[in-house]
Amino acid sequence: MRAWLGILVLMVACSGSSEPPPEKAGPPTLSSPKPVMPQAGAASETASSADGFKFSLPDGSKGAILVSNSVIRVTGPVSLEGHRKENKRKYTSSGSVVAEIKYYDDGAFKLRRADGSGVWKVNRYTPEAGGARFKVKKAQGGDNVEHMVVRPDGGGWRVDIDELKVGQVVRTDTGFEVRSKAGEVVLTAGGRLASGGLGLWLSPDVEAAHRPILLAELLAAGL
Repeated sequence: MRAWLGILVLMVACSGSSEPPPEKAGPPTLSSPKPVMPQAGAASETASSADGFKFSLPDGSKGAILVSNSVIRVTGPVSLEGHRKENKRKYTSSGSVVAEIKYYDDGAFKLRRADGSGVWKVNRYTPEAGGARFKVKKAQGGDNVEHMVVRPDGGGWRVDIDELKVGQVVRTDTGFEVRSKAGEVVLTAGGRLASGGLGLWLSPDVEAAHRPILLAELLAAGL
């Protein structure tokens, strides 16, 4: 009798059966999940779209700019990643350098092409009422010729090109709009993207690839 009882106990132990879970048991949970580390040098478009400064164009295309420590990421019509080292920041696309920013001690910065040739220089100001917030100058030879002036105007900014008003950046219920002098909306932006740099989209001379770079640098500089 003792032998049969021992065999019965052994069979139950080896069966692996257990009590069924409660009928109202919730979904399984994970404890201490391991973080997923991004690949070296890879831009996180998800982070940029979720946490960045968002803007959209009339053709339906959208973009975002993420400023994080010494790294700037741009996604949207143009996808770029900029890394700063000392007084320069290099912007790359698909691993290739497409532009470079050089910083000056007075707070100005210059956008250069990959070959080092200057394109645009931005000078910042601490304006009195009605004064310029910053100026965008075109690099021509050894000179920097004034092209665009952006100054505070009510809750937004006025944009002048070649000393003539071409439009403005205005505050809306949901964020900002860039409007030409004729009233055409050329760009919309979320409420977090409070920068007169949005006025760059009013200049036909500034290349599409350079606009988000200059805007990102203005955001990083608090402009």
